Amino acid sequence: MEDAENQLPDLSRAIIADCYDHLLTLNQRIEDQENCFNMLVSRSHNAKKIMKVAGIGPITATAVIASIGKGEQFDKGRDFAAWLGLVPSQYSTGGKPRLGRITKRGDKYLRTLLVHGARAVIANLGAQPLV
Repeated sequence: MEDAENQLPDLSRAIIADCYDHLLTLNQRIEDQENCFNMLVSRSHNAKKIMKVAGIGPITATAVIASIGKGEQFDKGRDFAAWLGLVPSQYSTGGKPRLGRITKRGDKYLRTLLVHGARAVIANLGAQPLV
């Protein structure tokens, strides 16, 4: 960019330099937020427990805690999955119970974080031995 032989007009150079400085600022802010999450997680016993699940990192752990607290309102994991909308809907016809599609009700952001974590685990299954 500082090379005068690249035939960029001075105005274009100034705009690109400004955008680059803005990018550096954003990267620093992202790093600061990540440090904040890591500090928050290091102080939270519940977050540490949640992060023991494969595919869950500091951002997902803090999102889970922000959404459900200690999770005492759920008797079992399936209740939590139903709250998130990750279980199929149920209906019956002719006396036979039928399972429908996943309802996708609940916290969309949290569901997205958990799905991305699961995808990351699946993508890395070949790289690491199962315990």
